[in-house]
Amino acid sequence: MVLIRNIQPVDAEAYWNLRLEALQMNPEAFGTSYEEAALVPLSDVVKQIQNKRDHYILGAFTKDQQLVGMTGFRREQKIKTQHKGAIWGVYVPSTYRGQGIAKKLLLEVIS
Repeated sequence: MVLIRNIQPVDAEAYWNLRLEALQMNPEAFGTSYEEAALVPLSDVVKQIQNKRDHYILGAFTKDQQLVGMTGFRREQKIKTQHKGAIWGVYVPSTYRGQGIAKKLLLEVIS
């Protein structure tokens, strides 16, 4: 069983480690390269995590608070396109796949 919740600044290091793993393990699935992301300081990651209504990152956490999945959501900002959004960065490590974690993350974004 996992708990889906917003990634908070306190989760920054765990989130960034998982993000770097995702970029290394499945580079074809992401628009950013591992090499680019590895240069980003943790302080910038904390700023990125600042949860807003129109831009946030969700994490899937085990009972012992281990981060085992993530996804992001970003809403368009222009008046004519505010009804549109993008889901990005969906990743679950291979050892946790097949348990419905990504589905839970996506259903939470949709709701």
